[in-house]
Amino acid sequence: MAVNYDKYLQLLSEACKQVYAQMARKQTDSYVVKASKTTQVGDYATGIAVPYEDWKEKLAGQCFLGLTDYKKTIRLASELGMDDKLSAASELDNQVANILTRFLCAVVGEAVDGWDRLGKDTKFSPPLKLNSNKIVKLAPTRRETHIVTLRVAGDSISMFATFEEFAETVLTGKKLLVVDDSRTIRKVLVKAFKNQGCTIVEAVDGADAVAKFKVERPELTITDMVMPNMDGLEAISQIRKIAPQAKVLVLTSTADKKEVMAAASLGTRGYVKKPVKPEKVVEAAIGCFD
Repeated sequence: MAVNYDKYLQLLSEACKQVYAQMARKQTDSYVVKASKTTQVGDYATGIAVPYEDWKEKLAGQCFLGLTDYKKTIRLASELGMDDKLSAASELDNQVANILTRFLCAVVGEAVDGWDRLGKDTKFSPPLKLNSNKIVKLAPTRRETHIVTLRVAGDSISMFATFEEFAETVLTGKKLLVVDDSRTIRKVLVKAFKNQGCTIVEAVDGADAVAKFKVERPELTITDMVMPNMDGLEAISQIRKIAPQAKVLVLTSTADKKEVMAAASLGTRGYVKKPVKPEKVVEAAIGCFD
C-alpha cells in the first residue's frame, strides 16, 4: 500500500527552514520538487537515514536525507557553523561533517515531531548515518526521491529525501526461536531476522531451547546441532513431542550425512551449512513456510 508523502514533505521543508534559521541565524526559503519515483541518488557528501515502520499498513522502510554536491555542502556548513568558529571551510573534514550531521538530525527531529502530530501510525527510529551497518539491507519494492531545496547565500542547495517501502514478506510478524551456543552467531541471525520484521527468542543450548519452546511456541525454530547440555538432535526430538507439527531448520558445521539424515527423520524443514551466511539462513527460513 503506497504512502502519500505530500504532508511529510511539506513538514520536512518547513523543518529545513526552521533549523537553518536557528543555526545560521538567517532566514531562507525552501521548496520541494518531486522527482521520479525511480530516481536513486547513491553518492552523498553526507547524510542520514531514518528507519520507519507501520505494521498496520504492512510497510517498513527508510527515509534518506542527504546532500550530494560537495562544494555546496561545505558552503552550507560554513553558513551553519557560526558557533563552531567555522568560516570559509575548504574541505569536508570531521568538523564540517559533524556540523552537517547535527543539522540533518535536527531537521529530521523537527519533521518527525510534525509527522507524529499528523496522527499517523508510522513510527520513526532515531536517525542513522548513511554508512551505518544498522540500515536495513533489503531491496525496496517502491522508492520515491524528492528534492528539498534551500536558498542559501544567493545560491540553492539541494537535499534529497528518499522514501523506501518494503513489502511484507512471509516472515513478517513471525516469532522465531534461534538456538546456538555461540553468542556471535545468535547476534548475526537475530539482526537478520529482525530486519525481516520477526520477533526473536534466543536459546543458548538444546535444554534452553526446549524450555523456551514450551513457553513461547515459536512458528519456526532454527537450531545448531553441536551444543552443550543437550545437542540439537535431542532438542528437536523433545520439541517435536511438544508440538508434532513444529517447523525446525537446522544449522550444521559438519558434513556428517548421518546427522543430517537423523535430523530429517525428525521432520526438519531443511538445513544450512556453517559458517553462517545470514541471507542464506533467511532464504531457507522463508522456504520453511512455502
